[in-house]
Amino acid sequence: MHIPSRSLTISHTSLKSVIAAFLCAFALTACGGGQPTPTNTPAPTFTPAPTPTSTPVPEQVALSAANITGLTLIETFSDSVIYENVALSADGKRIAQSRPNPSNSEVQLMVLSAETGETLFSMTTADGVVQTSPVALSPDGRLLAYSYVVNPNSITSSKAFRVYDLDSETVVLEGEVQDGGSQVMGLAFSPDGAKLVAGTGVLSGDGISIWDIATGERVTLAADVAIPSGAQIAFSAQGNQFVTAVGNASVQIIDADTGAVVSTLPRVEGRIQSIAYDPTGTHIAAGTREGQIYVWAIADGQQVATMATEAGREVLSMAFTVDGSLLVTGESSAVLRFWSTETWAQTHTLQLLNAGSAASALIFTPDGKGLLTNVGLTRTGMNPIPATSLYGAFE
Repeated sequence: MHIPSRSLTISHTSLKSVIAAFLCAFALTACGGGQPTPTNTPAPTFTPAPTPTSTPVPEQVALSAANITGLTLIETFSDSVIYENVALSADGKRIAQSRPNPSNSEVQLMVLSAETGETLFSMTTADGVVQTSPVALSPDGRLLAYSYVVNPNSITSSKAFRVYDLDSETVVLEGEVQDGGSQVMGLAFSPDGAKLVAGTGVLSGDGISIWDIATGERVTLAADVAIPSGAQIAFSAQGNQFVTAVGNASVQIIDADTGAVVSTLPRVEGRIQSIAYDPTGTHIAAGTREGQIYVWAIADGQQVATMATEAGREVLSMAFTVDGSLLVTGESSAVLRFWSTETWAQTHTLQLLNAGSAASALIFTPDGKGLLTNVGLTRTGMNPIPATSLYGAFE
C-alpha cells in the first residue's frame, strides 16, 4: 500500500502574520495510494495506534446573542478551490478539507496547519484515491480519517475508509462499513479520539459502524439500531453518545460504547441533511432538505422548536456555540442564520461573500469566538470563488 508523502509547501505566505494579528485582536488561541485488491470478506487491516493524547482546550469565551454584533472574514484557505467538507481538530491547530471528483492529478484532500498555513498532507486523484468526500480529524489532530474506493471500477465497493497517522505517516486502521450503502458519506471521531463512527449512503440503503481505534475492532450494534443516513453523525461533548439521522425523518441517540439505542426522537417532515449535538447536553437539532429546523430536548426527547429558512432553502450544516446559547445553520445559498436557544427566534443573518455556493460546513474554534466554514471569498479576475474561511466575532 502506497501512502503519498507529505507536501511541505507553504500555501499562504502571509497566513502566519494574519493569524498572529487575529490572535491579538480577537484573543483566539491557535486554535492511499495504490488500490488494494478487493476481498469478499471486508476484514479491517490494523496497525496499533498510539494512545490518544489529551487535547487541551483554550479558555472559552461565550459567543451569544447578547455580545455578537457581527462577523468579519479573518482568513481564507486554499484560494480558488471549493472544498465541500472541512474538519478542524479540537485543539484548533489543524484543518482538513476534501472535495469529490476533482480533475485528474488535482488535490482532492489536504491537511493544513491552522497556525502557519503549511500543507502537512495532501492526496490527488493520481494517488489512486477517487472518492474522499468525508474527512475527520482526531481531537489532537494526529489522526486523519477519509474514505476511498477499493475498486475504482465498481461503485458498490467503495464502503471503505482509512485512518492515517499524520505524525508517523502510517495507516493505523483500514476497514469497511458492513451493511447497506454504496459510499462512505460520514466520518466522526469521538471527543477523546478513541472511537470512529463511519456511515454509508446514496444507493442501496445505508449502514453504520463504530470502530475502536486502539484495538481496531468494530463495536457490535444492537438489533434495534435503524438504518441511518450515514452522513449525519454528531457526538455528545462527553463522547459516550452520538446521534444519527434514521432513514429520512427521525433521529436515534446511540451509546458509543455498546452500540445500543438510547432513544429515538419523534419523526419529522422531510429528509434530514444536517444534525448537531449541543455541547452543554441540552438540545439536539436537525435540518432538512426542505428548509425545516427541528430541535429536541435531550432530557425527555420532546420536540421544543421548529424553525424554517427563507424560501425553503435546504439546511446543509449546523453547529451550537460552545455555551449552547446559539444555534447556527448554514444554507444552500451561503447564508448563516443565528438562532437563540432560549427563544428559538432568529437573532442574526450573515450572507457569506459568495451567494452561489453552499455553506456545507460550520465549525467553531475551541475558544468559541471563531467560525470556520467552507465558504469565503477569493477572486479570479472579477469572479468570487468560495473557499475554506475563518470568520471572527467581535463584541
